[in-house]
Amino acid sequence: MKIRFAGLCLVSTLATGVAVAQPLPFNEAGVTMGHWHFVSHDVDTNRKIFVGMGGQALSRPGGAESVRFPGVLINLNFGKAPPGKGGTIGSVVNHVGFIVNNVQEQVAKWKAAGVAVLPPPAFNRNDQAFVETPDGVRIEIGDGLSQRPRERFERIVLNGAAVAIPDAITSLLAPGGRLVGALTIDGIPRLVRIGRLADGSLSQDVGPSLRLSPLTPGVAMSL
Repeated sequence: MKIRFAGLCLVSTLATGVAVAQPLPFNEAGVTMGHWHFVSHDVDTNRKIFVGMGGQALSRPGGAESVRFPGVLINLNFGKAPPGKGGTIGSVVNHVGFIVNNVQEQVAKWKAAGVAVLPPPAFNRNDQAFVETPDGVRIEIGDGLSQRPRERFERIVLNGAAVAIPDAITSLLAPGGRLVGALTIDGIPRLVRIGRLADGSLSQDVGPSLRLSPLTPGVAMSL
């Protein structure tokens, strides 16, 4: 079995049903996701979108409006600060991401709840969707690599040059499996081969230079 990547993005886990009202556990470094903070033009509309996606609305002291998802609190306003300008597309934060257990089922529920889901992209994947708030915050919806802990692959092809190969990708290699891709070393893309040995450890060989485009964070053409 092969798996092909053309980009990576960071995501926050989204479960079905009522969201829990507590952060995810700390990692080994003592860090966990905290919150996103919006300065919304339309707090009510944003609240309806996130509640329609399964979040839990919270009203806090001082007029603060928030929606809780597993592992992240989304604050919709910032005291008496005026609304912000500009959305995520074209900014430093291109988009944010949610992981769901089944993209098509969740999208159907959200549409029934009045959440506007953007038309599918040109490559028409059924495991990915996008929602955009009135303020232009783009939210990618996917099932996520972390939802497939039992799948292991004999071959993974990384189609582009990356600064580093994430552990989330190499962890998908089966014993004897091999990842072939490119690492940007001193500004030059070079062939890299990573293998999973029988004892579970990884081997890595760096080969000659290549002519490849760098991967674009947040863009995954096929998975």
